Amino acid sequence: MITIRTSILTAGVTALALSASAGAQTWSADPTYGSVSLNAGFTPDPYRVDVSAGGSISAQSRFSDCRGYIADAPDFRVHYSAGSLPLYIGVDAEADTTLVINGPDGQWYCDDDGADEPLNPLLS
Repeated sequence: MITIRTSILTAGVTALALSASAGAQTWSADPTYGSVSLNAGFTPDPYRVDVSAGGSISAQSRFSDCRGYIADAPDFRVHYSAGSLPLYIGVDAEADTTLVINGPDGQWYCDDDGADEPLNPLLS
């Protein structure tokens, strides 16, 4: 389950963002599980989306410090209009998962274990 939330940063939250110069996915492909447009202060917060993660591309082949497998097409697309609080995108899964995001700056970000829960990724 992908979780998208805004909140004030607390001591227990760790966000790891690693950028890569090469594209990780075909970002322009249609997302497998849809998309959403969110504005600052969105409800419900967190916004949750159920997906079946994984794919045939080794994340490590695109990000030297990231492990796992990703699909070529995005799983989900988020269009976000920012406010004053940070945006967090994470995964709540029972298995080890990897999160790859193409940010608004055009850079790719990957995390595989940055959330409070072991083996769950989190990016802000």
